[in-house]
Amino acid sequence: MQDTCAQLTVIIPLYNDATYIRETVLSCIGEAGLVAIYDNASTDGSSEICAELARQYDNVRHIRHPSNIGAFENMQKALQECDTPYFCFVGSHDLLTPGYTAAMLGTLTVDPTLQLAQGTIQHIDEQGRLLPDPTKPTWINESRRLPTLTRVGVFVKKLRDCFLYYGVWRTEAARAVWTPQPVLGFDRFIIIRAAARGPIAWVPNALFLARDFPATRNGKEDRERRSHILTHSSVAKSNFTRNHEIAKTVLSLATNDAELTEAFAILETLNRRLHNRKYYQRRRLVMIIGGVLTLILMATLAWL
Repeated sequence: MQDTCAQLTVIIPLYNDATYIRETVLSCIGEAGLVAIYDNASTDGSSEICAELARQYDNVRHIRHPSNIGAFENMQKALQECDTPYFCFVGSHDLLTPGYTAAMLGTLTVDPTLQLAQGTIQHIDEQGRLLPDPTKPTWINESRRLPTLTRVGVFVKKLRDCFLYYGVWRTEAARAVWTPQPVLGFDRFIIIRAAARGPIAWVPNALFLARDFPATRNGKEDRERRSHILTHSSVAKSNFTRNHEIAKTVLSLATNDAELTEAFAILETLNRRLHNRKYYQRRRLVMIIGGVLTLILMATLAWL
C-alpha cells in the first residue's frame, strides 16, 4: 500500500495559519508521496515554518505565491499542477490520522468507478480535543448501487456539509467536475457533479480530523470569513450559480419521460433545501405554530 500512497499528493492550501500548519504538515508526511503546500503569501510566519519543513522532509514541497491570488485560485492552481493519479485537499489546520489515505486508496483501487472516497469526519476544537457528533454519512455507501439520477437525488437531499470535498479524489475526476470560475458554494455542486459521474464511497474506520473554532469564532462570522476569502476578486453574494449548476446536472441525466419526472422531483427538493429554503422554513414554522394554537384551542373548548 506504500507504493499506492506514493501515487497520492496531499495539497494544503495555506494563508496565515502559523498556529497549526506544522502539526498539519507532520500529520500528512507519512500519508502521501508528496505533500504540496500552496502558500498564498502568508505574513504571520507560516511561510518560514513551511520552508523549514520542506528542507527537512524530501516529500514536502513549499510553493509560495509572491502575492495573494485568492483561496479559490490557489486550490485551482494546485489541482492543475498535480501530477499524481490521486490527491486530496487538507485544510491548513486539519489533521490526517495514520493510515487515512491508505484506507481511501484501498477502496478506490478496488472499484475503478469510484470518483472519490471520504472517511469519517471527527471534529476537534482549538486544542485538538474531540467534539461530539462526528460526521458519518452512511447514506453515501447506500447510494453507490443506485441508478445515476437516483443517486444524484440522494446527494441533493442528504448532503449537509461539504467535507466530501476533502476526500481522496481521482485527479482526473476532480478536473472533470471542477469549475473555472469562483462562485459561492462551488464545493457542493462539484460534489454533486462527481456523483453524476460515478459513485462515491464512505470509509467509516478512517478518521479525518477537522478543526472547528467554537471558542473563538461563531457560525455567522465564519461563513462571512469564508465568503470573503473565497477569491481575491469579488464574488456575488448569491447562490444562483451553485443552484443553477446543480439543476443543470440533474436535468442532463434525464433521458426519458419517467426520468424527467424524477428529475423534476429532485429539483423540488433543491428548491426547498437550497434555493427557497428560508421561505419553506418560515412556512414550516407557521404550520407548527398553527398546530400548537389549534391544540390549545381544542383543549380549552374541551375544558369548557
